[in-house]
Order: sequence, then structure tokens, then C-alpha cells
Amino acid sequence: MNSNNLRKFELPMLTSTRTTIKIAKSLVAVILFNFCISKVAYSQKKSQSLVTYDIDNFWNAYDKIVSTKDSVKQHAYLDDLYIKKGSPGLKAIMLARDWSSKRQKRLKIN
Repeated sequence: MNSNNLRKFELPMLTSTRTTIKIAKSLVAVILFNFCISKVAYSQKKSQSLVTYDIDNFWNAYDKIVSTKDSVKQHAYLDDLYIKKGSPGLKAIMLARDWSSKRQKRLKIN
């Protein structure tokens, strides 16, 4: 290879410190902007809470369900003590899993 071909692969030299300062300011601005956006985009809301009363409702319903052999009462206990008292999260899971009343009636509890 001759010297003319090698010059094509050389990086251009910065001609002044003024250009260097402009590039550095631009890089700092881009980094700060990305940092601020990522903090907003990935931050958690402070109003989140952990709901555990569905667990208590389930076990209360379970205790009533196993105390009788009448399937009508069992389904009524399940509906009244667990499903109707359920959290919005429980109801969303039931909706996502297509837990309809027809499917609930097909559930064999005994």
C-alpha cells in the first residue's frame, strides 16, 4: 500500500480547542439529558402498596367450603367470601385468565 491509501484511514485532527470544548459540552448535555429521562422513565410510583387480604379471604372461604358437602353452598362461599371481597388485582387476574361464572360452576370442589 502506498502512503495515499493509508491517509484514508487516518482520523481527522481537531483544529482548535474551541471545537474540543463544543464537543465536550455537547457530550455532557447528551449524557445529562439521558440520565434525567431514564430517572423519570424507570422510577416507581410512591403510591404502590402490597395487598394481602386476598390470602385471608381465601382461607376463610376454604374453611367454610370444606365444612359442607353441599356444592351450592360451597360455590356461594367461594363467591361471597373470596371473589366478591377480592382486590382489584385478583379481579384483573380472573379477567385475564377468563375465570367466568360458567367456568366457576364447572369447578369441582369436593
